[in-house]
Amino acid sequence: MDQTFFQRLLETFRVEADEHLMNITNGLLELEQLHGDQERASLLETTFREAHSLKGAARAVGISEIENICQTVESAFAALKQGQLDTNNELFDLLHEGVDLISGFLRAQDDSGKMKISLGIEDLTKDLSEYLVLNVDDSIDKIKKKLPHEASHEPPPPVEKTFPASERVLHERQAPEHKKPAWAIEQNVSDTVRISTAKIDELFVKTQEIIYTKLSMEQIQQELSWIEMMFTSLTDKYRITRFEFERTFPQHLDNLNRLLGPHQEMLNELSRKVKYLTKESRKGLRQSSNNIENLIENIKEVLLLPFSHLTAGFPKLVRDLGRDLKKDVEITINGADTQCDKRILEELKDPFIHLLRNSIDHGIEKPDIRIKNKKPVQGNITISIQSSEGGKVVITIEDDGDGIDIEKLKRSILTKQIMEPQRLSYLTEPELMNMIFYSDVSTAETISDISGRGLGMAIVKEKIEKLDGTIRVESVRHKGIKFTISLPVYLASLRGIILRCNESEFAIPTVRISRIIRINRSNIKSVGNKETVNIEGYPVALVGLADLLGIRGTKSSGNPKYLTCLYIKSGEKRVAFWVDEILNEREIIIKPFNAQLSRVKNFSGATLLANGKIVPVLNVFDLIASVEKQTKTPPRESEEKTSSEKKILVVDDSITSRMLVKDILESFGYIVRAAFDGLDAFTTLQLEEFDLVVSDVEMPRMNGFELAQNIRKDAKLRNLPVILVTSLAKPEDRERGIQAGANAYIIKSSFDQSALLDTIERLI
Repeated sequence: MDQTFFQRLLETFRVEADEHLMNITNGLLELEQLHGDQERASLLETTFREAHSLKGAARAVGISEIENICQTVESAFAALKQGQLDTNNELFDLLHEGVDLISGFLRAQDDSGKMKISLGIEDLTKDLSEYLVLNVDDSIDKIKKKLPHEASHEPPPPVEKTFPASERVLHERQAPEHKKPAWAIEQNVSDTVRISTAKIDELFVKTQEIIYTKLSMEQIQQELSWIEMMFTSLTDKYRITRFEFERTFPQHLDNLNRLLGPHQEMLNELSRKVKYLTKESRKGLRQSSNNIENLIENIKEVLLLPFSHLTAGFPKLVRDLGRDLKKDVEITINGADTQCDKRILEELKDPFIHLLRNSIDHGIEKPDIRIKNKKPVQGNITISIQSSEGGKVVITIEDDGDGIDIEKLKRSILTKQIMEPQRLSYLTEPELMNMIFYSDVSTAETISDISGRGLGMAIVKEKIEKLDGTIRVESVRHKGIKFTISLPVYLASLRGIILRCNESEFAIPTVRISRIIRINRSNIKSVGNKETVNIEGYPVALVGLADLLGIRGTKSSGNPKYLTCLYIKSGEKRVAFWVDEILNEREIIIKPFNAQLSRVKNFSGATLLANGKIVPVLNVFDLIASVEKQTKTPPRESEEKTSSEKKILVVDDSITSRMLVKDILESFGYIVRAAFDGLDAFTTLQLEEFDLVVSDVEMPRMNGFELAQNIRKDAKLRNLPVILVTSLAKPEDRERGIQAGANAYIIKSSFDQSALLDTIERLI
């Protein structure tokens, strides 16, 4: 047999084998759960056929190891079908192990790897055969004789073929009215072709490259428009000059016409040509842009896959992990037919596995503990997927386990020195739970090969955010935990802002920027070497992008009166980066760095501009992390002496505002505690003594007005100074604050750090 053909045959077999193995695995998992005889018989028949078909395919390519173990697996299914064998965990463990060994054999990289797995297959075949001999009423030989297709020498029953997950089927016919994409995975369709996803990925990349052609055409069109404008200007100047010449020197008009006549005709002809070319260029650009955008949209439709492509292996993963940890766990998956961009699904594999492993390892309890807590012995994990508005997919992953132990979480945060005890003390419970996404944080008491290193959840959050998604966590102690993930259906075609810092140009994805704003330099407030500015009622850190990136140059740092800033929000984090100039916004294709530069801090890759210039693309999440790691300004010695004995309570339901005001006051030497709303603050005031309260107004449970009133009613606290800092700027709001007992009322929109510090100094 021709070697090239044989290699192609082997590759085809691997694809077919993967399909059969997946179906056998799913059949085994369902058989473990089913109890109805009719459903069980149907499922046994289907799974039996899958094993038989895999055996025949293995025989066709001469892989005797797979053929032999499939023969033994067939015997087990035949015995189950005829009621000669009872199901139990030991049998299912042996059958699952057989599937794993076959899969491992197919993926072995070299002969030594195949030999090692082949020995495992031999051992398992013996073990399974011995099990059947001991547990089947009749001998294996009798069982084989009873197999209808073996005994009669008739061909095996037809096996329904489904296209494997690694391939797609492209349809030529029109999509149905309910807006399914123009492809589908169907059986026995004559007008379909099978295309590997690798080829579709390559096609999509090449399609995206056409965007560069579009950008080049835009550049040419802009140049033509400029030339047209110059010709128009030149023609106008010529007419004006000629008119002046005719009026001043009428006697030389004939000579002028003789000298300039041919040039004027040439100028007019060139002007007409340029206008025509500009018009046609604009028309061609418009048509090409539409065609390119439609082509990209069509390719994106082809890249849609159902979530089952991602979740197909999860039941087996949950079963195996549960077995290893001596836990009984069941997984339910709803909405697996919901479709999403294949590239997003591929990136979600690791985050989902991390979440499942965490749920099983230190979410779901051991059976004896669940019984003690009056829970069902079997733990449950549920994944629900559904489409949402705005081209989003919402995924929830929840379990009915033990939930997050807040006290263990606090100990982990303090042990790893991720946050100071004082700052930790004023986090709300939801804010604390979100700390599980910080690197090194783990509530596991021991580190295992499954979990406990404190890296998994940080990886989950990073992966989700890089896909333009969000993740949040909710937990009830002893009841369970729920993760809610929101993601786009498609990986967006990127638009990027091109900016300049000193002499360097950079790109940043537009989707990562909340606003581009100009800030008057007079509104910048400084504490030590830290600068902040008020944006949307929040004091926001202001950072020079060039300084953060360590760029030096000779150009000026922008307008002497205003700064151009990129305002970026990520969860509770807010940063304003000032740059020298915003050049433009355009479509960009991010090219990742090669292996040698796979992880460059603050950068995610590079893009090519229409003029051929290569520009680095900034990584927003890295930039924010770099700002957070900047060292804090130590208190000034003279200020520390005058204020170190003064204690202030800061009250705000926004963690960002609390931490920023707290840092400002601490940098001037004040001792600061924080509370997350009025009720928490009033309780704290009963337990500790303070010299002053700085409070927000709009808060849950007890607002700032109510807090001030309660302080004035309390005999012990009635003389305590209270400063209200709020976005409520109406005169009646200010009057209400004064009537409530506030000593000062500061509007956030005109927030001035020095004014706050001066007010505090006057009051205490």
